[in-house]
Amino acid sequence: MNAPGERGSLSIAEQARRLGVADRYHGFWGKEEIVSEAVLERAVQAMSGDGHGAPPQHFGLPVVQVAREGESAVVRWSSHDSGGARWRLVVEDKGFEVASGELQRSYQEAAIVLPPALAAGYYRLTLEGAPAHEHCRLIVAPRHCHVAPALQQGERWWGCTIQLYALRSSRDWGIGDFGDLRRLCDAAAHQGASFIGLSPLHALFPHNPAAASPYSPSSRKALNPIYLDVQTLVDLGGCEEAVQKVQSEGFQERLQALREAEMVDYEGVAQAKLEVLRILWRHFEQHELDKDRSRGAHFLAYMREREQTIGRHALFEALQDHLFAQDPNVWGWPAWPEEYRDPSGPAVKAFQERSTSAVRFRFWLQWLSEVQLESCQRYARTRGMGIGLYCDLAVGVNGGGAETWVEHELFALGMHAGAPPDPLAPTGQDWGLPPWSPQRLRQARYQPFIDTLRANMRHCGALRLDHVMALMRLYWTGPDGGTYVEYPLEELMGVLALESQRHQCMVIGEDLGNVAPRMRDAMREGNLLSYRPLLFEREEDGGFRRPSQWQPKALAVVSTHDLPTLRGFWMGEDIELAGKLELYPDQAAHEGQVLNRAQDRARLLLALQREDLLPEGTTVQPTSLPDATQPLVDAVYAFLARTPCWLVGVQLEDVTGQMLQVNVPGTTEDRFPNWRRKLSVTVEGLGSDARWASLAAVLRAERSGPKPLATAPLELPALATANVPCATYRVQFHEGCTFEHITQAIPYLKALGVSHLYSSPYLRARPGSTHGYDIIDHGQLNPEVGDELAHSKMCQALRRNGMGQILDIVPNHMGVLEADNAWWLDVLEHGRASSHAETFDIEWTPAQPEMAGRVLLPVLGDHFGKVLEAGELQLHFDPEPGEFVLRYWDHRFPVDPRSYPEILSALPAPPARDDSEGDSHAVVAALLDAFGRLPARDDAGEDARRSRVRDSTVYKRQLARLASRHEWLSRWIEACVQRLNGQPGEPASFDALEQLVSTQAYRLADWRVASDDVNYRRFFDVNTLAGLRMERQEVFEATHRKVLHWLQDGLLTGLRIDHPDGLSDPLAYFEQLSPAMRRRRKWSGTSRAPCTWWWRRSSPSTRRCPRTGRCTATPATASAAWSTASSWRRRTRKRCWPPGRPSPATRPTSTSCCTSARS
Repeated sequence: MNAPGERGSLSIAEQARRLGVADRYHGFWGKEEIVSEAVLERAVQAMSGDGHGAPPQHFGLPVVQVAREGESAVVRWSSHDSGGARWRLVVEDKGFEVASGELQRSYQEAAIVLPPALAAGYYRLTLEGAPAHEHCRLIVAPRHCHVAPALQQGERWWGCTIQLYALRSSRDWGIGDFGDLRRLCDAAAHQGASFIGLSPLHALFPHNPAAASPYSPSSRKALNPIYLDVQTLVDLGGCEEAVQKVQSEGFQERLQALREAEMVDYEGVAQAKLEVLRILWRHFEQHELDKDRSRGAHFLAYMREREQTIGRHALFEALQDHLFAQDPNVWGWPAWPEEYRDPSGPAVKAFQERSTSAVRFRFWLQWLSEVQLESCQRYARTRGMGIGLYCDLAVGVNGGGAETWVEHELFALGMHAGAPPDPLAPTGQDWGLPPWSPQRLRQARYQPFIDTLRANMRHCGALRLDHVMALMRLYWTGPDGGTYVEYPLEELMGVLALESQRHQCMVIGEDLGNVAPRMRDAMREGNLLSYRPLLFEREEDGGFRRPSQWQPKALAVVSTHDLPTLRGFWMGEDIELAGKLELYPDQAAHEGQVLNRAQDRARLLLALQREDLLPEGTTVQPTSLPDATQPLVDAVYAFLARTPCWLVGVQLEDVTGQMLQVNVPGTTEDRFPNWRRKLSVTVEGLGSDARWASLAAVLRAERSGPKPLATAPLELPALATANVPCATYRVQFHEGCTFEHITQAIPYLKALGVSHLYSSPYLRARPGSTHGYDIIDHGQLNPEVGDELAHSKMCQALRRNGMGQILDIVPNHMGVLEADNAWWLDVLEHGRASSHAETFDIEWTPAQPEMAGRVLLPVLGDHFGKVLEAGELQLHFDPEPGEFVLRYWDHRFPVDPRSYPEILSALPAPPARDDSEGDSHAVVAALLDAFGRLPARDDAGEDARRSRVRDSTVYKRQLARLASRHEWLSRWIEACVQRLNGQPGEPASFDALEQLVSTQAYRLADWRVASDDVNYRRFFDVNTLAGLRMERQEVFEATHRKVLHWLQDGLLTGLRIDHPDGLSDPLAYFEQLSPAMRRRRKWSGTSRAPCTWWWRRSSPSTRRCPRTGRCTATPATASAAWSTASSWRRRTRKRCWPPGRPSPATRPTSTSCCTSARS
């Protein structure tokens, strides 16, 4: 650093150059930009402060030197002294000496020649006679950052990326947390993923949870406790006050509202979690915080180890919380009273002494957060992931946060990091982050940089450096403009490589924008992976770069959090959004983006065509693909997977078809909900999501690496641990007996001695059902019985009264026909191409050849011809989903989407009235062509079947949009429907409708004559109850997911299984159900094993509980089968029930299972 006298004799430009501040630079477009003197003066002042640097050490010994492993290291510096001295080199933190010798001198120079075989690490070099605190930190760094050996040996991995807050689950508290992350590890590992990428998890500002940007943190050395999974904290089980708080009706209502919100309500989430965490802290402080107790000893050891980093952060948060409570305008330490701005000052020390508990509470939150994050990383690696968690390190910190308060002397306060003007930000960018002063960072021997790397590498397998150019140069900006400032690249790269190898943590550098060739060379030589979004990988003509031409040492992605999702890109949603937010300088810029995007769509399709990846039925004309269908998503990621890039990252927003991007740069939360949008799919649902499975299969086919993780069987618990009911009370839920009614009765039942509520099925059943055995949706509650809140209140009341609940479930069949079972309707629409074609027990190749691939539906009240010509069977167009359906009284039959062009060929389209309407005619014509090119229902190809279902959904949505916008189209549709529906009394007018019906995936027949031809297994001979193929894993998971979640959350104690004897393999079913129940209960932290009862219709009997010996009486309609499932007759799937079984008319509307209150 220049001395004050020397600075006074130099021009401001020369002062700046000596400090590494550029007085000119080349901008994005190559033009040389001259930096104004005002900018230079501000940058020099911010870097130098008062101009008084640290005094030189003894004999001028430098404070730090970085050498490379295997090279001869010489510490050399200018020195005008002539005295001699011995030097000594010791290993840092261990203290043992590795070398010593005499200081060498030549003309105005001193040198220390070190041994050539020093191992990588940190050393302390001291001179004899120097003050004790003076030393040179010698950093011997490896040449490369860590890379997983399998990648170096040729494997190519893939993983998924997500913002942790965006994860949702059935048990979250309104925000994704470390528990959800652990569950995502399972979903990813089961598909063969090697990593999960996360946006920064840095500590933000607890007093202002709405400040949600993870790239403007209070500290990068601490975690954000809002991600704590409070539900699974060990403390919760031992703190009665916390248990009562969480289980209270009011608190559960708050959690339900937070959970159901589309956006993260940061204030509501933070308040809910802090209320419980403060209760848990008081309990921990009173009962656990002791060196003689295990958890207390671990926490005290953590405090000692992290006092200089996490301890000072905890002090900041406690002090900020205290001052903010007094004055809500205190936003950060620059707004604090003067006496608190010095972290080492007497006022701060006095506060720490009188607020020990408050400071320790913040320390404790960091300990809990780190324990849970470490658990997630360890779990991911044990599940076979090659990397595990891939975390993100922000380029800077907020000027009012903990890091700048603790180390304010290291920051160039008054300047902000940013970026010069470029196409995405024509006026440049100011990120609001004060940068490190490179001189002061070096004077601190790079300890702040080392601490930051350690804090972020400690619990992950890869770390992304946001704006990696900051290792070499950073754009500083202020009120007068900006310029570049140089940083010691080689030395920082050395520190990075050393910490990377020590933590076995790979490094990815975000190298977008204007990156100097020197930086790219350093990354390539140091094994830093480049960050390569598809949207930026272009050839000189603007086309997308071929996969073979991509850089191998890279992470390939489609987009980033600051760019549109794949669907948003395809639909141009980001351009329209930017226009609405007035982010373009003028209308011409907006129009230019629209035109460029139109070209980019064609370019992308051409790139896919070159790789033979064009989705089936799609051409290189963008009009052939109105929306981003799943086949397009699969094709784009297959394109990425074919690159030689070591890693490929999949945005989960692309998997779920999210339109809007995560963050819109240049906007604040009052203009756009940045960093708030949740995924549309739960973590539990992702595991069975067909889109996720399809994309994962594509990536596995193109990439090498870990195989999908198989589900290992779990050992069953001992019978003695089972939670066996002592006295049950049967409740028949229906419209007249709801959750609310039973909640009011629970105290009375408790007084009777009832231990368990025995509940009839209450998943969504057919409207008006009095028994609940005709379930139509296994993922929803029956709205006639109550909603999620009412159900939660009932379960809480049971827990408060020490009671359990056994739920009756129906795995054998579902209610079908009519118009309310979405799975069944999907089968009718797509036939064998439906994802639920194998959900129901359908004979797709019956004896009658004309029924191959079709389902016979015995629903008509007369012969088909009579029903048709009477006008009782009618074609309708539903404008909201954009689909055609056939209606017959209460029944609704979807029409094959490939038939849509046939329907609209009944009449010619009306002529266009102007050019604008002509354009819409062309779009509609292209859409109808797309409908016609959908794969057939009986296409043997699995990919073709999947694309049919997914594309048709997108096309119907597009048809709905077009019909709502264009009156001519809605009139045309109405006229065609009217023509097809014929005129009673004119038989020929129904010919076209008859032809349309004959091409569908079903045959409509008279219910009185069709029973012998029905080709789906029924419950007895009840046409409206169709059998399920529970032996299929995906069917089991889809039908049991909700119930298993209730078990996980402790809402159920056990299950009663209705008619397992109707299943193909009852024993296999129970062998699958028991471990699944055990896994869910393990997640809920319950040591008691759930009870499972299974029944079959039989004669009355009295059985004894095998554990308690108490009697359980059942009525004539049911008997408890305590014997194992293997004792049952193994049944094969049949079309209908065998003769001699009870008539469906005798099926009871309720079933009882009661014991005396006092056995």
